[in-house]
Amino acid sequence: MVTPLKTLMGFSVHLNVQLKFYNLPLPREGINNIKFENDETIPTLIHNTIGGISNKLGVIFVNSSDNIMLANFETLRIVGMYSNYLMITNGVSSLLSKMIASVTAIVGNLGSEGNEGKNLTTFV
Repeated sequence: MVTPLKTLMGFSVHLNVQLKFYNLPLPREGINNIKFENDETIPTLIHNTIGGISNKLGVIFVNSSDNIMLANFETLRIVGMYSNYLMITNGVSSLLSKMIASVTAIVGNLGSEGNEGKNLTTFV
């Protein structure tokens, strides 16, 4: 389950990797001196930023509210059973996702080698 802390940590790691990979310096002039081509850029940027934040919050609320709603209508025993079921299914889903990602990398590497004979013997 994605929590706000995991989302924030993932964004922080992603931003650090991007800054190191692209070697982007911080602007020396400051944020107030940035010039845009037209006047519609800043309102569009603000609108899209608010939309992205509300989308992230909506996903958190939708994915986190099932136990609360279930606790209002059912007993603690059923909520516990549902939590255990959800934990097991999320674990299996995560395991299968990682397995498929590794197979995808293997197939991509095989295709990038350019050896058609090896590809035919592997897939046929």
